[in-house]
Amino acid sequence: MQYSQNLKLNDFFSKLEKENYTIVKLSDNFPNYFNGDDLDIFCENIDSFSQKILTIGNKYIKKNNCEVRIRQKNDTHYHIDFIFDKKLDLRFDLYNKLPSYKNLKLKNNLFGTILKNKTKKQQDNYFIYVPSSNEEMILRYVEFLEWFDKRPDKIKHLNFILDNTSNPITKEKFLIELHNYIKPSSKKTEPILPIIFQKIKKIFKL
Repeated sequence: MQYSQNLKLNDFFSKLEKENYTIVKLSDNFPNYFNGDDLDIFCENIDSFSQKILTIGNKYIKKNNCEVRIRQKNDTHYHIDFIFDKKLDLRFDLYNKLPSYKNLKLKNNLFGTILKNKTKKQQDNYFIYVPSSNEEMILRYVEFLEWFDKRPDKIKHLNFILDNTSNPITKEKFLIELHNYIKPSSKKTEPILPIIFQKIKKIFKL
């Protein structure tokens, strides 16, 4: 499969360094991407971030067979889709608070902690922001639990975690932080929490 040649992500993120944001679950391919991919981004000011994406993207609308569709899922979740030849090329999936999950709920203060603890990642002559290692793994683990029975490809998140917790000290720090930030999404799902912690112990051979 070949990378999309429609958008140059360097054009966007080289001009977003002053925004308080972080790209979560960042692919190793970045800044390359495949047709239909999305970028999950947590941002402090979703309106400011959205406006800059649209301003930068305007040149593609003028020069190419490109359409931009904006969908406000709610006040804290926007989709900005770049469409080429009537097909989704790339989605900027923007969040101003943590996503909702069916079985688990992440404590609200994690969102601010992720932005506060974000780290810089160098890209050519600019940098992007990504979550700290522990917080990246928390997000990946929750997504894996949410989707693994419907989306086999989500195993990539578990593999990422296992690759990054081979050191016993790193593993312990991650598990402590994970335990601190997750809780059942409702009283109906509260009984599932012990099952999840059993899965955690089995996966990490505790």
